[in-house]
Amino acid sequence: MSFLKRFGVVALINIIAQAMGFLREVALAYHFGATAVVDAYLAALTVPNFLYLVLGGAVTTAVIPFLVAQPEGAARWHQVNALTARLAAGTGLAIVLTAIVPHWVVGLAAPGLPPAAAELAQTLFLWMMPASLFMILGSLYTGVLNAHDRFQAAALARLALNGAVVLFLLLGAPVWGIRAAAYGVLAGAAAFLIMQAAQLYRIGYRFRWRWHHEDLGGIFAQAVPILLGGAVMQLYTVIGRVLASGTEEGGIAALNYAMLVMQLPQSLLVVTLSTLLFPGLSRHARAGDLEKLADVMRGGARGLMLLLAPIAVLLAAGAAEVTAALFGYGAFTAGDVRRTAAVLAVLAFGIPAHALVFYLTRAYYALRAGAVPVS
Repeated sequence: MSFLKRFGVVALINIIAQAMGFLREVALAYHFGATAVVDAYLAALTVPNFLYLVLGGAVTTAVIPFLVAQPEGAARWHQVNALTARLAAGTGLAIVLTAIVPHWVVGLAAPGLPPAAAELAQTLFLWMMPASLFMILGSLYTGVLNAHDRFQAAALARLALNGAVVLFLLLGAPVWGIRAAAYGVLAGAAAFLIMQAAQLYRIGYRFRWRWHHEDLGGIFAQAVPILLGGAVMQLYTVIGRVLASGTEEGGIAALNYAMLVMQLPQSLLVVTLSTLLFPGLSRHARAGDLEKLADVMRGGARGLMLLLAPIAVLLAAGAAEVTAALFGYGAFTAGDVRRTAAVLAVLAFGIPAHALVFYLTRAYYALRAGAVPVS
């Protein structure tokens, strides 16, 4: 399949997955609006989501250059088995430790929550934190599948990750309330892992417990700066929620809805383009063809800016209309629309820069110079 065809297929799946992600938030807004229970849910989701986006994203990116450097077959699977074992052990330990002190976790994520919302957040956290194990291992398998040019399978698994939350909200919210969203996160994370593991099985992967591999040091060394860079990029979300928890009821929810709209162009365009280009960039870097690598990066950056700059202006100007069209139903009140639109109008102007930073870091990761973006 040609690059353009693969880009089209993966982009289409990512568009559907992103649409499913928005449907998830629309269902959340429809049933619960921008209220204290949504604040509690988002506070509880902060740590699992942070681990998925930061640690999972670092693993997905760091593993690809090392896998493509290995011949297909047993050598690659030995790497994957050792990574699976170590990530499972580390994440499992984190789940156990945080389950002992959920009140500390919620207190750090959203210190301004009122007592009732904080208590609810602790309960939701205990349900959702185990999803971290599935999402991090699933992120590893995303990198493995991408290294084998199996982009569609990983994209479909991400679709299931969002789809499960939508299904649980639509069917379970009248019965379980906000807990339906937490159950959906856990079920979706399990589906995210299982679907990708099944695809790996089809191309020859068999899990065997293996703790050591000669490349693990290099992979983790590559992952650390990526992890730090991802953590810095995600800290604004965490800090925003910490600050929003001290505002009026629904402050965290309004910030969440606005950020989701702001991140839509990046999810549709930048992530798709970076996912497809990264294995090729890694091969150019390994071959020492820096001129070809630079040409590919420049072309992608120009195209992204031509698309994203006008999108940012239009989104800022029409923030109220966009917010009302996406979320203004059910329990989502006119006041919720005004608060969310005010935040969105400010965030929209950061779209081009935020997207370009994400895109350009992939060149450094392909060169195994992940410390440069962090510094």
